[in-house]
Amino acid sequence: IKAPLNAYHSIFSWAICSQNRTGFDFKSFHSPRSRTKILMEAQSIINPDNKPNSFIPTTIKWLPDNKAVDVYVRSFQSALIALLSKRELFQERNISLPNINSPFSYKNNPEVDVISELHHGTWWANSWKDSGCSPENNEMLVPIILYMDGISLDANGRLTLTPLNMTLGIFNTVTRRSSTAWETLYFHPDAKYMSSLQSLPTQPIDNIKNLHHGLEAALSSFKEQGNKPIEVSNFPWNGTTYSVKMKFAIAFVIGDTKQHDELCARFGGCNGGVNYICRHCKCPTSYLIKPSAQKKAKLWTPNELCHSISDDKQYWTDVSHHQVCNAFHDLYFGSNKNNIHFATPGECLHMVQLGLAKRSIESFQGIVSRKKNSKDKVGKRKYAFSQISAIARYYGESLSHQSDRDLPKTRFSSEILSPTKHEGKDYIGIVLCVIVSLLSKDGRQILNQYSHIKTKKINQLVKTFELILFYDQFLNNCQLRISNLPRLPSFINYFIVQYTKTFPREGMGQNLIKNHLNFHVPKYTQMFGLQDGWDAKHNKGHHRKKVKAPSKNTQQNASTLIQQTIIRKTE
Repeated sequence: IKAPLNAYHSIFSWAICSQNRTGFDFKSFHSPRSRTKILMEAQSIINPDNKPNSFIPTTIKWLPDNKAVDVYVRSFQSALIALLSKRELFQERNISLPNINSPFSYKNNPEVDVISELHHGTWWANSWKDSGCSPENNEMLVPIILYMDGISLDANGRLTLTPLNMTLGIFNTVTRRSSTAWETLYFHPDAKYMSSLQSLPTQPIDNIKNLHHGLEAALSSFKEQGNKPIEVSNFPWNGTTYSVKMKFAIAFVIGDTKQHDELCARFGGCNGGVNYICRHCKCPTSYLIKPSAQKKAKLWTPNELCHSISDDKQYWTDVSHHQVCNAFHDLYFGSNKNNIHFATPGECLHMVQLGLAKRSIESFQGIVSRKKNSKDKVGKRKYAFSQISAIARYYGESLSHQSDRDLPKTRFSSEILSPTKHEGKDYIGIVLCVIVSLLSKDGRQILNQYSHIKTKKINQLVKTFELILFYDQFLNNCQLRISNLPRLPSFINYFIVQYTKTFPREGMGQNLIKNHLNFHVPKYTQMFGLQDGWDAKHNKGHHRKKVKAPSKNTQQNASTLIQQTIIRKTE
């Protein structure tokens, strides 16, 4: 048999431990561990009758040639068993449920006044009731959380791998940050490589359909499970173990904006020519950041985007979606009747760091170095921008982190205010450096003298930059009181209005999906708890260990990449 390495490790440990005993002698050793017992332990590790790591080749049709292609999927049940079989993971300290006394209740006991965990949101309780979980039958709701995002294996992004991972919402937020809390269900093939094997030219809609064909195969076992409970006899809670019957519902899918749009089958374009840019709501593109428009914009429903609703191409152009048989529409999302179209919450990296923070630095560069109109004084604007950059860099070098790694990075090169030279995580630190430079006497003098920016305008810049820092810290570190949740939409509205006035941009201005998604943060929070539970930053780190590392050890041949990655990941 192809035994995993941990089986050999256990056998060798037994042999070494036995022989290291003082005065070890087979003749004088009267109570050795029997051969039968050792073989039973080895069998439980090898587990030949139940292979939780096995990926099964499944045939799907690949467009545009409609050829039969094998993709590798893993059943939902085997991934579930793998998660529940990890002794270090499946422990009471890693589990978060509403009721401290019983696992069979959706009511918070004790009552909570701060939102943090998934079950503090409305989705958990409503989905528990919607699924018909009965305490009398020892039934409980177990949320399923998915994560999907592509990774590049080479510097030029020519070879990519896109895994679909799964975890359980009963694990607390801290535990879900660990890579051991996730199991892979599916590897989606590289679209460029697969297109090279087709005789017909590939269209954008073909890639979306191929993705959903693969997801349909990957999630077919979850669909077949339906409302049938799975019994677990050793569920740890309240200092004892329970026999529970688990029912399942998808809570949300973690990912980035591009991947989320593909899961919702939305058009890939995000320019002014697209009617609807948001995958959540029907807010026209021209009104993306108008607070008054958000109250009127209704959320998309699966019925409006069902592939069979219309064969008129104009209909799909008008709604800015592809006519695709969406793999998620037949799956159970609990009380979320909008299905995948509101189960794809935005992430802090794109909403704040690559959105609000980066765009503010781009706009700040224009405010300092360019004239608004011909009537403005010429001044020495480019010189002013270089000087304010030097001051920002100087103060950034002076800010000490000591041992606190959670503080933003503030030490940069001479191109600190060049928006194209930095990663997303850098922009919060850059904003902090700019604030300090604008508060300094030298910084204000330079902007007044050479860019002709008045003190009132500088104060407005400082205030809005501070709001960006505050908002970033709120999403990453704040514990929001439930009583303050109704006030969150008003803050978002105020923030976006101030941001738009302070940082004008060319082209579409601030009508960006990255900025618009912030209007949905209050509803994300109300349903799923705080941002830390549905953000992708921790999962991106998992890719490096769980997927990227095994795939780097392959031959990196596109035709055999997935099969070799599966073998190395399993080993």
